[in-house]
Amino acid sequence: MNNAQLRLENTLEVYKSKLPAKPYHTNDYHFGKRIGALNSALKSHHIQPNSLTHKYFMIFDLDGDMSVLDWADKGLPSPHLIVRNLDNGRSHMTYILNTSIKNDVSGRLKPIKYCSDVEHGLAVRIGADMNYNGLLTKNPFKSSAYKVFSYEDIPYDLDYLNEFVDKDLVKKQRDEKKKKKIEDGFASGRNCTLFENLRLWAYANWHRCHQTELRSNILEQAMVFNTFECPLGTREVETIANSVYRFISRNFSVERLNELKSERAKQSRQKSSANLIYVDGKPWEEEGIPKRTYYYRKENNVDAERPVEAQDKPWEKMNMSRRTYYRKKSQGLIEVGTF
Repeated sequence: MNNAQLRLENTLEVYKSKLPAKPYHTNDYHFGKRIGALNSALKSHHIQPNSLTHKYFMIFDLDGDMSVLDWADKGLPSPHLIVRNLDNGRSHMTYILNTSIKNDVSGRLKPIKYCSDVEHGLAVRIGADMNYNGLLTKNPFKSSAYKVFSYEDIPYDLDYLNEFVDKDLVKKQRDEKKKKKIEDGFASGRNCTLFENLRLWAYANWHRCHQTELRSNILEQAMVFNTFECPLGTREVETIANSVYRFISRNFSVERLNELKSERAKQSRQKSSANLIYVDGKPWEEEGIPKRTYYYRKENNVDAERPVEAQDKPWEKMNMSRRTYYRKKSQGLIEVGTF
């Protein structure tokens, strides 16, 4: 067994270990796809690589006749798998991630967005089909239908793949899409954008929907947001809508909303109590001091007898300056109530 064959076997072993337990699969897209046990799915021409909750694979659809070498021509890292048609040069190129990205509603948005941006950047650089949805890929275990190549058998870290993203090239591609007023997105990018828009809408509007209509309202709004150049399939939109619905159902309720309103009202009252508004006259005028001085003394518990002293002017009776009077008083040299 030569090195290329050994590397391919190792890669396929890693690939298989990261596949979902019950993936979608099909032999012909015209007859739809079905879900089944992994052993059955491995016999089909097309298989679902990533589960609905975790992403281990970045897959790119390449249409060129020499697509097997596109990665080398564009200066990209060695792909783990390239699965090419027997009758033409079209292929699917796969990068395997060392650590999966949790890509459902319970996952953190920052790593999902990061993974999406890296995948989009690599797709732009190699010139992949931006309309490919990534749900099913050519099955590398179906050697009778495809020619399979492997150039690397150790999974990559996402940060390493990010080093090959040409940000200037991505910006140029997105600007061109923006001029045409087209929503841009590649595979997980479209999913990520739809999920982000839908969850923000659901957070703000769930309480306006009756519980029995919440799921249908979220799905309807998801369809409204699905305005990409190549819209997501109905099944993908439904999956995202159901994820958002489950999260809203578990974490949002009228009771919890009322609790939050009550807590915020208490906090507001506590803040306002520090700033009392006097409607019965202006006490600082009665004491002959500025409004600012009045509140300063009140907040800092300044001696309450001091305003009385200011009116009586005891320092004049003692033939000393006001400043000297208060200095001696603070030193205990003058007893309060002497005059």
